[in-house]
Amino acid sequence: MKSTYFTHYQATSKRHPVTGNGTYSHQAIDTVLYYTADVLSATDYYPFGSPMPGRNLEGDGYRFGFNSKEKDNEIYGNGNSYTAEYWQYDARLGRRWNVDPVDKPWMSSYHAFSNKPITNVDPNGALDDVYITGEAAEKATEQLKKSTNLKLNREESGKISIVGGSIENEDDQQLFDAITNPDIKVNVETTYETHHEGQRLFGGAFWGNTIATNDTEENENSLKNETASAEQVVNPFQCAAIDYFFGYPGQTILHEVTEAYQGALISIQKGMPAKPAFPNIENYIFEAAHRAATLPPNVPPIHYNPKLFDIYRIVDDSMLKYMSIKLR
Repeated sequence: MKSTYFTHYQATSKRHPVTGNGTYSHQAIDTVLYYTADVLSATDYYPFGSPMPGRNLEGDGYRFGFNSKEKDNEIYGNGNSYTAEYWQYDARLGRRWNVDPVDKPWMSSYHAFSNKPITNVDPNGALDDVYITGEAAEKATEQLKKSTNLKLNREESGKISIVGGSIENEDDQQLFDAITNPDIKVNVETTYETHHEGQRLFGGAFWGNTIATNDTEENENSLKNETASAEQVVNPFQCAAIDYFFGYPGQTILHEVTEAYQGALISIQKGMPAKPAFPNIENYIFEAAHRAATLPPNVPPIHYNPKLFDIYRIVDDSMLKYMSIKLR
């Protein structure tokens, strides 16, 4: 159940006694005695956003309702139909009108909020598609939360959702795009190990992506929609050590998530999947994604001295041993 309130403040004048015989000063002092709320909208909802009969009120000109979506009251009556960037939504059924452009075999093509309307907030009708899984997933999520002004939630499945906060800078915007882009899924696997399949980890590793083309028929026109699934491997202890060394909490894990997202975005644009990145082996998509992602804490202009990271590599092993004891 959600209610929307907008409040204005009203001040009144009251004269106060200033002498023992109860006389009053001649000058009135403005004092706030109470607050008066103008309630523009207050609604009790069923789980998928249809208003409960007799349990809502609405002022003139307020267009929004459940999940902050704009209402289309002329279609099914007040509060039963909503619009967003990627859908037209029927709140009575909890289903969108249109087929989801991204094929998810485990879910109905007409689903909304991933069938979890109470815990999930869906800003534009897209799926939240960043997952953090593995043995250190909780620590990675804690670090990611420190890197952004967005308020994040991690479900038991590992899925990351935006449940509040605001976009206040470019890093916030890129993380928002990674989570809400309906064409890209980012899978972040966490580990306590310092190597993954023989490769040394320095915070994380770009592990490539796959792309697929979904064909659907609509209005006698063939629509092709390419999607990508990206893989990234991270060690949150290493990420914490790098952040601690350079003084930017959460910046390393944010870079790893957005690097995977940017790689998937480039792969869709080029129509070419990316391979895992290995030292001394050319990988165009990884290199472009690394540059396009949010800056890791060791890269100028955040830090003016790029040699700091070389120093960090020297003390990496001993620092990780210390951080592992501290963080566990």
